[in-house]
Amino acid sequence: MIFLLGHNGYIGSAFVNALEEECIPWRPFPVKRIRADSLTEVLKTLRQDKPSLVINAAGFTGRPNVDECETKKNETLEANLLLPVVLASACAEIGIPWGHVSSGCIFNGAKLRVGATNEVVTDLLEQKIKQLWTLNPSPFHGFNEEDTPNFTFDDEKCSFYSGVKALAEKNLQKIGGGYIWRIRMPFDNIDHPRNYLTKLLTYPKLYDNINSLSHRGESVRACLQLAIKPAPYGVYNIVNSGFLSTRQISAMLTDVLNLTRSFQFWESDQDFYQNAARTPRSNCLLDTTKLDKLDLKMRPIGDALFEAMKNFRSLLVGTAPVA
Repeated sequence: MIFLLGHNGYIGSAFVNALEEECIPWRPFPVKRIRADSLTEVLKTLRQDKPSLVINAAGFTGRPNVDECETKKNETLEANLLLPVVLASACAEIGIPWGHVSSGCIFNGAKLRVGATNEVVTDLLEQKIKQLWTLNPSPFHGFNEEDTPNFTFDDEKCSFYSGVKALAEKNLQKIGGGYIWRIRMPFDNIDHPRNYLTKLLTYPKLYDNINSLSHRGESVRACLQLAIKPAPYGVYNIVNSGFLSTRQISAMLTDVLNLTRSFQFWESDQDFYQNAARTPRSNCLLDTTKLDKLDLKMRPIGDALFEAMKNFRSLLVGTAPVA
């Protein structure tokens, strides 16, 4: 029996689908909020029911986006730091493996191969970096699981959401006994406010960036396979291989969906942050070598996006706030 937190959420519901497709018994975990006696309550439940795995797909991301985390810091801390730490601590005390859905948003930038060395570039939107990417993206590489996150409270100005997610990872790694699954900008063929493709189709203007992405269903299946193998505990980047820019993806959308309208972009970073966003956004590339070596390689991002676009269930009309 697997316990699952956040089963009604965007990622959690994908875990439900994957578990039921594999006929793996599961049930919602009853803990929803952290209280003074939460650790005692969690320990009691785990000892009584003895699940084989506890998956935490819960979290507070803000609505409509991470800007809300700047004003709802208590909710952000409780859901994204205190809850996962309490769960992992309880699991570790009893010896039950756990899996935590984290995010690649704790990184910013990429590694750029220059000669025989890799240099970290933190601003993928810098004009000369964008030009280099357009001419030849092959020197760009993602951060791997051994790299220290650089979009945190310690390193540079970041969003409160990213800072808290980084703190959670740091504490969870100290606890041990489980998996940290980094998912990045999830998408699939089902219209949903948190689907990256839905966002692109409904925003009045797009933010031009370069990122790793995760096919929602494919990524949760990879997470489950890691736990079922079982693979060594630790951090895993659960993203599709390769990287694409917003302009490349929007061009694909236009072609695959035969769109008649053109996508509009913010003129610059300054334009975006003055008129659309209140807190810094992460733009980053993640390396998938660790996942590949376990024969859990996810599809190339272009293939996964094409399949999702080709089978997209509905097209929303109108506009939505920025991500």
